[in-house]
Amino acid sequence: MEIIYGIVGTIALITFFVMAAALGNISYAVRNTNRIISAWSKETGIGFIIKCKKCKKKFEGKLPKCPHCGDEKVYK
Repeated sequence: MEIIYGIVGTIALITFFVMAAALGNISYAVRNTNRIISAWSKETGIGFIIKCKKCKKKFEGKLPKCPHCGDEKVYK
């Protein structure tokens, strides 16, 4: 009976370490993906809501002109 407990315990430990390694890899992939998406959205302006100072309407992204009134935009 002790042999069965030993085998089950060993399998449980192996499963635990395999799952821990897999979760570490998933966590790394999620962090890397978030970093890439964040840099891309800062570059393209997608995800940023901008309010035009001329017409006071909102639009998404770093567009060269306001889509509502055509006012030229300059971004820093």
